Amino acid sequence: MKGYKMEIAKTKQGVPVSPGKADFEAEKNREKENEKKLLESLVADDIENKPNRCRMCGAKLGYDGLGEYTCPDCGHKEYDDYGLVRSFLEEHPGATAIQVEKGTGVSRNKITKMIADDKFIAKINK
Repeated sequence: MKGYKMEIAKTKQGVPVSPGKADFEAEKNREKENEKKLLESLVADDIENKPNRCRMCGAKLGYDGLGEYTCPDCGHKEYDDYGLVRSFLEEHPGATAIQVEKGTGVSRNKITKMIADDKFIAKINK
């Protein structure tokens, strides 16, 4: 390895190891774990399309619950994907996934994921 001076040291068990190798591996694992957490958070935000800033004035939005966000400065309301779907279904009970997709702009894949996550109940029409 370039830039590393390798030396042999003995552990308590007498097995030769490179000093710093365990630290290097631990740091590598921490980096992978942090990268994984960041990716998961980005994917989660992308799945629900959570708004952060007000479209009207740019202020940071406050979360009201159930997918609704309110701007503390101007009072403008914003919705994440869950909030859009929930609001649409309140106004159009019994709508199909295709109707919800067309009415909200939320993809059927995201709607299907919300159903799989038990955020909504899908009824089968006969």
